[in-house]
Amino acid sequence: MGNRCKLRHCPDVVNVRGALAGVLLGPFLEQKNFKQGGGIILLVIILVIVVGPLIYNNRISRFERKRIPLKIIDHFGIIQGLRRVFIRLILYDEGIEIRAFYHRYYIPFEVIDGVSIERMLFCNRINIKTIIASVPRFLTLPDKQLSDLTSIIQNKIRYNKANSADAKSRGPD
Repeated sequence: MGNRCKLRHCPDVVNVRGALAGVLLGPFLEQKNFKQGGGIILLVIILVIVVGPLIYNNRISRFERKRIPLKIIDHFGIIQGLRRVFIRLILYDEGIEIRAFYHRYYIPFEVIDGVSIERMLFCNRINIKTIIASVPRFLTLPDKQLSDLTSIIQNKIRYNKANSADAKSRGPD
């Protein structure tokens, strides 16, 4: 797990925790004459890993309360350290919100230095270069959505830079 799984919510770590819970709780449940303990533990693990993030990511976040979403992209993919997770990207006029597993990140366009598409063997990913240290640096998306999102972000970055340069050139009145 070492380098590829830095987050404590990584599915590999959660699977190991689930197996450990099954091994530790199995004898206790059998002693109480409860034969379906493994099935219930598996159901709880599925609820926590699959259903929980789907429900959590579809709820309105604090970032979304004051904004109108321009585009919403839902996808199962990879986001820096988390594999096979439900990813929801919401594009606003002021920035982009990334939701994955039980995490939510908001990145204003003013702090995005650049975006690029990296073509890999089995998937393509979008790399986001920003000054915010805690946000994911890359995520995977389907090709069509990847191109659209990258061009929208690049246009927003250019627009923000042009407006800030125009405001600086005017100077004080």
